[in-house]
Amino acid sequence: MNIRYSRPARIDIDSAFTYIMERNPQTAMEWIDAYDTRIAQLKKFPFLGQSVDSNLLRGGQRDLRLLSFDSYIVFYYVADDDIFISRVLHKKRDLTHLLMTIEVPPYEVPE
Repeated sequence: MNIRYSRPARIDIDSAFTYIMERNPQTAMEWIDAYDTRIAQLKKFPFLGQSVDSNLLRGGQRDLRLLSFDSYIVFYYVADDDIFISRVLHKKRDLTHLLMTIEVPPYEVPE
């Protein structure tokens, strides 16, 4: 499976890592390791995450899935041999509002 990221997902990851790094570099390294481990699991088992109710998505999009790790949620789609990561958000964010901003794949930026 190939991992592809939306631009907002890349920003989410960079922002979270930077925020944690400024406060505790060791925790930031543990966070990125936990993220990498979870993505490695996702590559092996792409349907590991739960489905998101399409009523919560813009225009009734379908097939968005979510996978938790640490205090974050990875929102993604699976298509053929690709996993499209749309967002990586902290669980305390207003997820209902943010779900309406999820981009539909395909994304052009491979891992």
